[in-house]
Amino acid sequence: MGTSEEEAHLSDDARNDSKGKTPSPTTSSTYVPLADRDIDQSHLKFKIKKYDRMALPPYHHPNEFKVILEVKVEDLKLSQKGIEALIDIVGPRYIANKKLLKLTCNKFDTRVENRNYLLWLLDSLLQEAESFHADV
Repeated sequence: MGTSEEEAHLSDDARNDSKGKTPSPTTSSTYVPLADRDIDQSHLKFKIKKYDRMALPPYHHPNEFKVILEVKVEDLKLSQKGIEALIDIVGPRYIANKKLLKLTCNKFDTRVENRNYLLWLLDSLLQEAESFHADV
């Protein structure tokens, strides 16, 4: 009885959601996905923390879906100038004494989305570091 109205409402919401989003990096002709780069996936370390279910709403801990990505900068296969550019871009997310890049995300409602966002962010950072190095 109300399915067509609900479907119309859902499709309107989907159109409105897609308007506010940033363009996908895959639409760029110069975008090279992480899988096509020579980064060994075993060097990417993802950390999550599980919390017990809470008794009162919202029933989950605010950091329940937080994902942390840690990767050693030397494993990213950038030139020395590219590494320097990356360190300048990421700022305090670079841990100098461990030579480690630490990115965190708690932006989305699932760990999978947060993980995917971190992979996209790492891709974007590497692309910017390479292009910054090429411009200098």
